[in-house]
Amino acid sequence: MSLQKWFKKESIGKSTTILYIFNLGEKIILVVRGIIFARLLGPAEYGVFALAFFFIPIVVAISKLGIPSSFARYIPQYEMKNALKDFNQKTYRVVTLGGIGITLLCVLNAPQLSQLLYGSPMYSGLILICALTILPNVLLESLAATFSGLRVFTLDALLRFSQFIIFTGLGIILVMVYAKTGYILLANMISLVVVVLIFGLLAKKYFAGLKSQDLVIKERGFHKKIMKFSVFFILSSVVYLMFISTDRWILNRLMDLTNVGVYSVGSKISGLIFTFGMITGNVLIPNLSNIWEHGDKKRVDFLLNLSTKASVLLLLTGAVILVLSKELLIPLLYGAEYVESIPIIGCLSVFWLMQSINWTLGGYASLVEKTYITLICNVLGLTCNIILNFILIPKFGLMGAAMASMISSALILITLMLWFSKEGFKFSSQTGFVCLTPFILLFPKLLIILLFISIIGLALKTNFILNHQERNILYAQIKKARLQFNGKRP
Repeated sequence: MSLQKWFKKESIGKSTTILYIFNLGEKIILVVRGIIFARLLGPAEYGVFALAFFFIPIVVAISKLGIPSSFARYIPQYEMKNALKDFNQKTYRVVTLGGIGITLLCVLNAPQLSQLLYGSPMYSGLILICALTILPNVLLESLAATFSGLRVFTLDALLRFSQFIIFTGLGIILVMVYAKTGYILLANMISLVVVVLIFGLLAKKYFAGLKSQDLVIKERGFHKKIMKFSVFFILSSVVYLMFISTDRWILNRLMDLTNVGVYSVGSKISGLIFTFGMITGNVLIPNLSNIWEHGDKKRVDFLLNLSTKASVLLLLTGAVILVLSKELLIPLLYGAEYVESIPIIGCLSVFWLMQSINWTLGGYASLVEKTYITLICNVLGLTCNIILNFILIPKFGLMGAAMASMISSALILITLMLWFSKEGFKFSSQTGFVCLTPFILLFPKLLIILLFISIIGLALKTNFILNHQERNILYAQIKKARLQFNGKRP
């Protein structure tokens, strides 16, 4: 296959199909890896592991300076201006310097960071290993954002999947021998370096051959414009990551690392929903950005409403299966040490479904170039989550942490919907109804089954959720994606 064919732009339907296939394979392996890690490490060491992988994304988000988040918005724009090469050079230079700077800060302040994260300086060595993963993580995220902005989602998926496979294989080997978090972190670092080198060289070769993209960006204030767009993504990413992980950090403060490990298993298995939910937003926003650039804002509203409804219904199906089978899955897969995570899975599934909706809708902020909207909403959610965790954990333990996260995520969704409506986005009443459907997971099992069947029936047989036109579009996209994936013309 030629290099140009790898970088051929893909349709929404094909892109979504490709990413779902890669994600399905990845999540199956992730479950197996999670089971092995959890069983071999035990709840307490698994808690150490969970907090380490809470720390890494936060420092990586700071290091990126939010710049890769601008790629979905500005790569189509500068590609139209034939200045894509210069855009890449300017942006990658800044994110690389950011990665180096934050790495040095973490190395120099390892004992203090260990105290903040774990409540003890004895984990300083883990902080040092985490610090060494920052720069390769930053470059991997930048490459993934570049592929996504170019609408070559196959490469985006291959990049992430390759790193995942190498990390998984090496991590399992090391944890079977040593059963310590530090060796898992080492496997992660090696996988990042290998994949960044391979895909970085591939991207460099492709851009070198783009003779039509040689124009130099001469506009005044280019870096200021990019930073103005991106600055809110720095804060928003950090706040968001703290929001989805603050429950574990507070659990460690109010309880212990063993409870963090047990809770993390419940969050990991229910969080599989979100990893699939992210696909819709990641595929949709670069395509919507292209439509927005051509001035068809009415179509943007239509597609965002339709994609949100279709995504939630698909994810709800998986969540219902998970909640109905949780009593069987947890002891069978993870062992008796983790059975206390069973009661929280329904609540956490609602939380992750809410987060999937927030992720998809949140992209609208980048289209209207008001990225501070998601930041303010996430700050509101984080504040609510912290307060509720400190109130509910002493009363309800693990369930208190799950309830706090669920309520805070619903608050973010309500705020986003109200704010985007004010910005001109037209939410359909059907979208509003679908956004409420995840709460059926809190009911008894028989009622969950009855409500779920009713919702799917309404979606397929009436106009209450999806109208005739929307169903036809979804069927056509599925057929088109299947034909394109099989190499046939639709």
